[in-house]
Amino acid sequence: MPDTDETVLTGDQLALLREPLLAFVTTLMADGAPHTTLIWADEESGQARFNTFVGSLKERHLRHDPRLSLAIHDPASPWRGVIIRGRAEMSEEGAMEHAHLLAHKYTGQDYPSSLQGVQRVTVRIHADRISPIVHGSQVERWTER
Repeated sequence: MPDTDETVLTGDQLALLREPLLAFVTTLMADGAPHTTLIWADEESGQARFNTFVGSLKERHLRHDPRLSLAIHDPASPWRGVIIRGRAEMSEEGAMEHAHLLAHKYTGQDYPSSLQGVQRVTVRIHADRISPIVHGSQVERWTER
């Protein structure tokens, strides 16, 4: 998969984050082992972001080491996607409102009231490297060899 020197998401990559597509985020455990989880994601001002609760494994890993990656693709077009590697910036300010936005995007409903007492955190990704997922035509060329 070719890397680019880009650290700015393209219009199509931002569109992926605006759609209700599931993403995977990978954080690093204390021993350096990767920990990957399925998340809801979106973007704001050109930056990918997601939401988690204070004390979750993701949040604890990122407090220890802010490096992470996020991968998202369109299941209707599997070669349309992006992988973002970067560093996390976490903020509790406005995090519950962000949780509501994500819940509406993915379920059409408010964030469950039974979980509204849990402290949330929004994680913004400052990209170090953005890599498009290889397009199908490129894969076909590779397999013809």
